Amino acid sequence: MGAFTGISWLACFGALAQNWVEAVTYPTYKLQDVGGTVHKADGQGIGEVFCANVFGHYYLAHDVMGLLRRGAGRIVWVSSLEAYQWAYNVEDIEGRRSEFSYESSKRITDVLALTSSLTVTKPWAESFFRAEGEEAVRTEGRGSVKTYVCHPGICATAMIDLHPILWYCMTLSFFIARWLGSPWHTISTHTGANSAVHLALAREEELAEGMAERVKWGSGCDRAGNEVLIPTEVEGEGDEKWEELGRETWKQLEELRMAWKGALEAS
Repeated sequence: MGAFTGISWLACFGALAQNWVEAVTYPTYKLQDVGGTVHKADGQGIGEVFCANVFGHYYLAHDVMGLLRRGAGRIVWVSSLEAYQWAYNVEDIEGRRSEFSYESSKRITDVLALTSSLTVTKPWAESFFRAEGEEAVRTEGRGSVKTYVCHPGICATAMIDLHPILWYCMTLSFFIARWLGSPWHTISTHTGANSAVHLALAREEELAEGMAERVKWGSGCDRAGNEVLIPTEVEGEGDEKWEELGRETWKQLEELRMAWKGALEAS
């Protein structure tokens, strides 16, 4: 979800005039609510978009880790083309102060998935990948559980509440971008699901050969709408700040999970 409240039309038309494909692939003119939270009865809160897009799934994945570890379990994180490097402030992991909470949550998704096997994230990743009740001495590492990240390209959905006429205009702008050569405007949610389905169902050998855990898998298509898979590197991956970003992200997520686990069990 996104805390979208509208569109800055002046910025939108300005972006379209400068570069149509860029404007409808990496939009920064969507207006979003700031400070949205969800609360328990005791008043404890958490960033709403962060909870919906990252933390809820993170918490659930850990709770079913016992099942995942019984076989060749896979966690497939769904990110976005809008996972901008600049949108995520590790000092505001929940995005409560951010005007781009959606993009922040998707950047966290990229970082979380692609740093899960790094040495610097090991203390917290091992805690996450350990099933409840298992002893640490027997569960070093993630076992057979694999972690992947993908995105659906650009789909025409009702994620932003638009008047039906505006929704059709948006969809037409996506078709124009595809005809202009954009590989990302899948438009159809069926086509957008291609990358996630591939990562869920492909043979282990095929994923291993393609080093699938090290890249971000995107759903794409050609001008005629034929499906293609496009692996890409994540912005900033491998630079001098990448490991520190991964370490701090994993640390905060795991500490937050333990804090909420204790609070929920006590309530």
